[in-house]
Amino acid sequence: MTERDKFRTGELKQERLERVGYKCEVCGEPINPGDFAHKVPQAKWALKKYGADCIHHPNNLVLVCGSRCNHSLNISGYPVECDRLMAEIKGGNELFR
Repeated sequence: MTERDKFRTGELKQERLERVGYKCEVCGEPINPGDFAHKVPQAKWALKKYGADCIHHPNNLVLVCGSRCNHSLNISGYPVECDRLMAEIKGGNELFR
């Protein structure tokens, strides 16, 4: 089972929810446990450049309360940051968990 599969089935997501106290990782408001967003979006260009395993990796996902916080964490306009995050994911570093 990949990290993505574990996150989707809830193992890693539940650990993260408990770690952040069931609050949005951006603003701190209470969240619905199913709400998460991508730092590097799941757009066609990003999937082609980095691959689905990196885009859907738990380190690229953030638990959020809604679309306002979702949009605020999108780093697609910062290509150096995108490349750095994806390199860390490919290298197995767990810096963003």
